[in-house]
Amino acid sequence: YPYPIDGVVLIEDVEDDAIDLLNKPEHRGLSTGWSDLDPHYLVSPSEVTVVTGVPNMGKSEWMDALMVNLVQLEGWKFGIFSAENFPVEHHLLKLVGKFAGKAFWGENKLDEKTARDSMLILNDHIKFIGTQEDSVTIESIMEQAKILNYRFGLNGLIIDPWNTIEHKFRDGENETNYVSRVLAQLNAFAKIYELHIWVVAHPRKMENGLDRKPLVPNAYDISGSANWFNKCDNAITVHRHKSADHDYVGIHVNKIRFQYKNGTPGDIKLKYNIGSGNYETYIGRTEDNLFG
Repeated sequence: YPYPIDGVVLIEDVEDDAIDLLNKPEHRGLSTGWSDLDPHYLVSPSEVTVVTGVPNMGKSEWMDALMVNLVQLEGWKFGIFSAENFPVEHHLLKLVGKFAGKAFWGENKLDEKTARDSMLILNDHIKFIGTQEDSVTIESIMEQAKILNYRFGLNGLIIDPWNTIEHKFRDGENETNYVSRVLAQLNAFAKIYELHIWVVAHPRKMENGLDRKPLVPNAYDISGSANWFNKCDNAITVHRHKSADHDYVGIHVNKIRFQYKNGTPGDIKLKYNIGSGNYETYIGRTEDNLFG
């Protein structure tokens, strides 16, 4: 039998695996917890999703809500680096609010027993990463995630946002090459440990439309080139659409690499519940539907 050539795959080597896939496609991804979103985005292990959006439009809030949904629906375990949500106790209360479906402030805030009961459950499912260091790097996040995975088992890793991490370029490396290299590292990490990794990244500039409102950015608008779009498995933009007639959060799914199991790109509307911090089905104003 001829000596195999490194890096070359023959059809006969993968024929049976391909037929298996034909006969029983890989399991479809998991529900996000929003039935409107599921046709466009399901969550599978071993993938990388990039989430972008104009600052203060709710990327981190939505990411937290998705994480809580996966904890409640699937029992997923997460490592989360969330630099803009320090201190951790404040972030924890926001997560508890989403988990319990109640505000953590105001007259009708959740009671201490509900908060402690929620924290007891969340303690098994969410670990905060990178909270002690001054300079957090992708390498340090992956190192901590590796240890967490070994000790507790992880299903998801959230890096939020990319822009607050210390980025170490190699000699002669520009931002485009750097982004390409690091996303390749994250892709490999996701596959080795069968994690889903979400990277939240701000766009490099805000474009305004004729009405002076921010246009909806996508992964191509993140600093560091088109590699953001090309190298991720899934790309999502979270954008608040507010006018005299409506106020909703648009979840714009721009890219799904494996559409046979994770849905097809598309846009949906969610309503943000300012009390609980959760996202709910958006029902347009009734006057919108006067004519059927």
